[in-house]
Amino acid sequence: MNVQLGGRTALVTGSTGGIGVGIARALVRAGATVVVSGRHEQRGADVVTELTAEGGQATFVRADLADGEAAVRALAATKPATRSVVGSTCSSTTPPC
Repeated sequence: MNVQLGGRTALVTGSTGGIGVGIARALVRAGATVVVSGRHEQRGADVVTELTAEGGQATFVRADLADGEAAVRALAATKPATRSVVGSTCSSTTPPC
């Protein structure tokens, strides 16, 4: 399947590791701008570096979905406004999530 997502922005929760990184890669390769989100600043920065090195556009927003309302505020403030939300959240409190 050939999906083109140019001009779209996707938020991928839990994308600082595991399957979330794979989803973020696939979205970038399809042309989407990706908002990487997770609890770990350095891992988020590493994922953004990888995605932009591949020619994609990506940013990082630190958010722990266990923080409830604070996480929702952080993610809602992403610019440009996201058009797609992909959840790959892990319920574990230990890596790789």
